[in-house]
Amino acid sequence: SVCLVKDPAFWVQSLGRDPAEGTFYEVQPVQEVVYDTGEVDVVLCEPWSHCQLFGPIAFDGRIYHDALALWADTVSGYVSERLLPAWRTAVVRSEDFLFSFEEVMRQLGARGLAPRRSVPAEAPTIDGSSLRRSEDGETDSTRPEPAAFAPVEGSAKDETHPECTRRSRSELLEYYRSPANRHAGLTAAQVARLRGFA
Repeated sequence: SVCLVKDPAFWVQSLGRDPAEGTFYEVQPVQEVVYDTGEVDVVLCEPWSHCQLFGPIAFDGRIYHDALALWADTVSGYVSERLLPAWRTAVVRSEDFLFSFEEVMRQLGARGLAPRRSVPAEAPTIDGSSLRRSEDGETDSTRPEPAAFAPVEGSAKDETHPECTRRSRSELLEYYRSPANRHAGLTAAQVARLRGFA
């Protein structure tokens, strides 16, 4: 298994990019309601602001203190020997995958993850050459494996994702290169909450 983990601050920024367009995905803000009878209920709220990610949320039938508690719960599963044994699991930071794609791919290969043999008819390599498929659809065995791996420049997200999340690799590199973007638009209390997760 390969588990990608995004920096929690950038993860919150991604979720909060445009809640009205659907960037919260399945993360649902909730609010406690106390009735005159004293009964307490939890109601789902319409996503409208990244600030809601720092309050109670629901995900997959569970209520979390905030989105960071969901992030921590998810990541703890990635490093659970019972759920994902280390001998067959690699946890990769999304930022490393973005900035050091070739090295990450080589390290995954060193851990035993073999490159797929089925590739598009003209799969690019970092040097601009391409792997060719034979007529039976297999990779041409007369051509050696690529000396380098090349990331896809276009968005890996399709039309089912909000448009504002479908950015090219070069746009992502520019955005994630700036440390100021990690906490842009967040309050001091929200940044303090994030410090416990970085």
